[in-house]
Amino acid sequence: RDYPGWRVFGNPMATWRRIAVATGLPAETHPRDLFEHIAARIENPIKPEIVERAPCQENVIEGEDVDLSLLPAPYIHGGDGGRYIGTWHCTITKDPGTGWVNYGMYRHMLWSEKHMSVLIIAGQDIGIIFAREYYPKRKPMPVAVAIGAAPLCDMFAAMSVGVRVPEVELAGAVLGEPVKLVKCRTVDLEVPADAEVVIEGELVPDFFAMEGPFGEYTGFRSSPMSPRPVIRVKAITWRNDPIFCVSNMGMPLIETTVWCMGYAIRIKKGLEREGIPVRAVNVEPWSAAHMVIVSTETPRPRIPHQIANIIWGLSGPGLIQLYVVVVDADVDPFNLGEVIHAIANQCHPRRDIHVFEGPSHPLVPYSDFAERKAGVATKVLIDATFPVEWIGVVEKPPKVKFSNPIMYPPELQKKVLESWREYGFPG
Repeated sequence: RDYPGWRVFGNPMATWRRIAVATGLPAETHPRDLFEHIAARIENPIKPEIVERAPCQENVIEGEDVDLSLLPAPYIHGGDGGRYIGTWHCTITKDPGTGWVNYGMYRHMLWSEKHMSVLIIAGQDIGIIFAREYYPKRKPMPVAVAIGAAPLCDMFAAMSVGVRVPEVELAGAVLGEPVKLVKCRTVDLEVPADAEVVIEGELVPDFFAMEGPFGEYTGFRSSPMSPRPVIRVKAITWRNDPIFCVSNMGMPLIETTVWCMGYAIRIKKGLEREGIPVRAVNVEPWSAAHMVIVSTETPRPRIPHQIANIIWGLSGPGLIQLYVVVVDADVDPFNLGEVIHAIANQCHPRRDIHVFEGPSHPLVPYSDFAERKAGVATKVLIDATFPVEWIGVVEKPPKVKFSNPIMYPPELQKKVLESWREYGFPG
């Protein structure tokens, strides 16, 4: 009510239906088909197109007139450390050494009229570029934050797509046409021309502001208020009749659906690259992206261990996939009922649950303070596959699965279903 002319849109990409529509698919598309569609499209990136004029610059304030409190950044949760400007957006930076432009999503808290903080976690691209190219020279790094850009730009900013991969070109690939960009007014960057709001500024070396806590994607409040790097804002631009986008982080389902999809695509490609016979991969949204379920053939013993090692060795997924669950190829990893059945009936509690320590990030709720500070977490491999070494060793293996799809041949199933009403059963 204090911001006439503004609207706020929460959780714009929180469901599979919304993601499907954003990618041009029917709303009812199954997540498995959605993953496959996007994985295929991003194999052929499309470079963006630069335009001279853009809706995102219909209104402009620069220099001394800059005032971040003009934006309707909300207190999203009770107990947040401040008003958050960046929760669903593209934070855009450039590596001056290679020219690579990174689209990422890093939370930004309003700190003053001309300053906002940025949360940088070890291993994130923005921190790597800043630490390598700017901080040693004590130079400020140009940054642009685009809020409410085309949904696919935000989606790829949130996804883990790999090192030095141009996210804006992947968004174009899924769109089927170039993303239109316009040059910023005060920094050497380009931003999506259709963004609702753009904040231009510089990440300043040796300047820290207190930030947090924040209700995070895990459904838990994050670490206590701590000093974070600061972006000094040089300009704010926005389109007429603007819509301010936010992600109401908390218990799923929220935009972790987007992260889950990105991680699943990367993991499946990584496993296939190593010759693992994968049926499907699901990074489960209800786990807040912390659990990956892999359905695979098991032609030899200890494939689940190999799968876990490959996943934990990937940049991005290796930090956030804390639980690796491996099931047989006859289990659908998108069907949690089948997955639970496999875990409860095929995972031996002593032999098939394996605990490891490995790199992670400080937002893992179950990690203690020492683990968060060290950047490590306890991880688990749950092997819910049938032991391949038993086959041919025992005369009658204990596992004789007889659910309907396996027990009855397809032609018999078809005949019964077609005659179902004739037998007098309800449809």
